[in-house]
Amino acid sequence: MLNIFHGALALGSAFLWSLGIIEVVDASLYRLLFWGFGHPAQQINLAAMVSVWYLLSYFTVGGVTPSEKVSRTAFLLYVLFINAGSAHHLLVDPGFGAPWKIFNTSYVIYMAVLASLIHCFAIPASAEIGQRKRGFNKGLFTWLIKAPWSNPAFSAFFISLVIFGFIGGASGVIMGVEQINMKLHNTLGVPGHFHGTVAAGTSLAFMGLAYYVVPLIFRREWLSKFWARIQPFLFGGGLFLMAVSMNTLGRFGIPRRVWETSALVVPYKELLQATLGIGAVVAFLGALVFILHTVLTIIFGRKVEGKPKFPEVVQVSNPDEKTSTPGTIVLAIIFFLYLAIMYIINWYWLSRVWEVR
Repeated sequence: MLNIFHGALALGSAFLWSLGIIEVVDASLYRLLFWGFGHPAQQINLAAMVSVWYLLSYFTVGGVTPSEKVSRTAFLLYVLFINAGSAHHLLVDPGFGAPWKIFNTSYVIYMAVLASLIHCFAIPASAEIGQRKRGFNKGLFTWLIKAPWSNPAFSAFFISLVIFGFIGGASGVIMGVEQINMKLHNTLGVPGHFHGTVAAGTSLAFMGLAYYVVPLIFRREWLSKFWARIQPFLFGGGLFLMAVSMNTLGRFGIPRRVWETSALVVPYKELLQATLGIGAVVAFLGALVFILHTVLTIIFGRKVEGKPKFPEVVQVSNPDEKTSTPGTIVLAIIFFLYLAIMYIINWYWLSRVWEVR
C-alpha cells in the first residue's frame, strides 16, 4: 500500500502539472516519491524471487532450509528495511542532507543486507541438505556437481541465485556506498546492476517455476526436453555476459542513456561492448526460446494424465534430520572474499578519478 501511495503522489502530481492544473512540482520531492515507488516495486519481486528459490530447492532436490525461523526472520528484515535501498538513487541529489543519506545507506540498509546474506547462505544450504540426504555425500561439492542440471527448474534456480548474488546483489551493495555512488551514478553500471537482479535473477527464477506450473495448470507436457534443458543456460549465460560487461564499462566511466561513446577512451572498451552485444543476443534467444516453447506447449503439448513427469518433484526421507553443509560454508567464504575484493577494486578506481600528481 505504501508503494502504491508513493506512486500515486509522484505520478499524480506529474500528471496534474502536465495538464497545467498545478504550476510547480518540486524536483527533489518528486524524485523522493518516485523512488519510494520505483525501488520498492522491485522489492516485491525480490521477496517473490527468494520464495521461489526456496520452493524450487524443495521441488528439485528435496531441499529444506537449515533454520526456518532464521529464514522467516530474514523476510521480516526485508519488510522493515529493504525499501531504504531506494536512497542509493538519491545519493548525488543535493536536495537531501548527509545525515539522511548516511542513515538510509548505512545503519538501515545494513539490516536489509543482513537479510540477503541469510538467504544467500540458507538457500544453497537447503539444496546441499537435500542432495546429501539423497546420497551425494562425498567431498565438499559432489552434491553440487551431481545436482540435476538437466532439470531446467534446478538450472534456472541455481543460475539465478549465482548471478543475483555475485553480480546483482554485490553491485547493489557497493553502489549504496555514497562515495562510490558519486562515480557510478548514471553510468552503465546502473543497468548492469539491474540486469543482474531483475533481468537475470528474478526473471530466471520465475522461468524455473514455470517448468512446474505450466504442466500443472494447462495439463500439457513440455514439447521438447532438449529446449527446456538448454533455455536457462542460454538466458542466464547471455545475461551474465551483459551484466558483467555493463558493470565493468560503468566503472570505467561509460555513461548510461548515451548511444555514442567513441570520444571516451577506456581500457578494453571495444571488447567489453562486443561482449555486451553477444550476451544480449544470446539472452534474447533464451527468452525467445522460453516464450515460444511455452506457447507451443500450451497449444500442442501432449495432455497429462495424473502427475506431470517432467520435471520431477523430488522427495527425500527424514527431511527434518539435521545435516551439515560444509560445501555451502566454503561457498559463503568465497562470496565474502569476492565482495571484499570488489570493494577494494571500486575504492581504488574511485581514487584514480581525482589522482594527485
